[in-house]
Amino acid sequence: MPPVGAGSGGLTGCCRLAAPACRWSEGDLVDARTHLERALAITESRLGGDHPETAAALSNLADVLSAQGDQDGARALHQRALAISESRLGADHPN
Repeated sequence: MPPVGAGSGGLTGCCRLAAPACRWSEGDLVDARTHLERALAITESRLGGDHPETAAALSNLADVLSAQGDQDGARALHQRALAISESRLGADHPN
């Protein structure tokens, strides 16, 4: 998982994702989801709901939801992340 938030949040942004990445690799999707939900809330509150790093946080959380079998929830978050990315970065951006 990439260190989302490292650009604007520095080490803090990176550390917010270290715990969920470890939990996910250990198979603890519930704890990973909890940490990613918190990381998303922090990212949204600090950078806004339409920031590209918020889109990345949404995508990371969507991946965990998908791994937990919540395909509808994952799809909704991925769609929101895509809308943010296209709006802020353009439809042709490689991200």
